[in-house]
Amino acid sequence: MKALQGVDATFTKASNQTVNLGSVKLRVIAPPPGMPDDQNLNSVGLAVQFGEFRALLTGDSESPETEGWMAQERADLRGPFQVYKSIHHGAANGDTVGWLASVRPQNVVISVGQNSYGHPTDSALRLYRQSGARVYRTDRQGTVTFQGRADGTYTADTDR
Repeated sequence: MKALQGVDATFTKASNQTVNLGSVKLRVIAPPPGMPDDQNLNSVGLAVQFGEFRALLTGDSESPETEGWMAQERADLRGPFQVYKSIHHGAANGDTVGWLASVRPQNVVISVGQNSYGHPTDSALRLYRQSGARVYRTDRQGTVTFQGRADGTYTADTDR
């Protein structure tokens, strides 16, 4: 925000909306009301749907934000999702048992590289295993690519 204030830029707060791109629906998931002024707690999510294939990406959200989304009882955030990008690189303050039970991911992709934060944490990895999801890690498998089909089937490919 500070960087945008110093240049000729227009800031638009995210709002819940659906963008139709042919047969693909992109649902913008705005932060729930009442989030404190914290970058992670104001992450914007994106739910992608192509027929029966669904993917969910929720940025660096933390548990207060996901609790707010669950309280809204949003159908677009209830699984199953074939692909789910882990919240906050697998941080301990991200995913919870309740959130993963709602999202019901089949595959979790952890976008992570070498870091001093300890991401992904053992607690997050344990949650993903307990949910029954297959886990992909970009630090170990490189780029992870899913190709979804309208019938809900998909293929997954990795660099390594």
